Amino acid sequence: MSNYSKAISNHETRDFLLGNGIYLYPDSERYGLHDMSLTFNDIQEYSKEVGAAAMLERLQHDIKNILRSTISSSDFSKITGYIFLCLRGYHEDGIFDAELTIDEEFRSLYREKLNQLEEGVGQSISVGNVEPTGYTDEYYLNNAKRIASLIKEKFGVSLT
Repeated sequence: MSNYSKAISNHETRDFLLGNGIYLYPDSERYGLHDMSLTFNDIQEYSKEVGAAAMLERLQHDIKNILRSTISSSDFSKITGYIFLCLRGYHEDGIFDAELTIDEEFRSLYREKLNQLEEGVGQSISVGNVEPTGYTDEYYLNNAKRIASLIKEKFGVSLT
């Protein structure tokens, strides 16, 4: 049973995807941060258990729930990264036999969260909000925007 399956069973998919608590995979290169590639490996394992289409449906459901909640710019960047990895997994790597389809509800939630975080980043810049790792909210938000732009360029999928 994959860690994603366990997280689903325990109603802990938010913690799983964001690398909180027992689901934190410490990044050996960036102290204190979550290594998303290891979580993505767990997502791939879940895909083998239930099939790519079912995994992508579940992942999109979980991401939508996260987007409906309060999240940080760092969390938003992680979510955007998972979307990229799933699309790359289908289009380039051939690890999934189904494509993540971004529906209008997803785009709306993503756009809304992006706008909310942009407003917050403007406020945090003025007070110099920096995480203990040295990365700022602005850094994470710009990273998410860069990944979203890459998704549109490479795969023709708009997140907004």
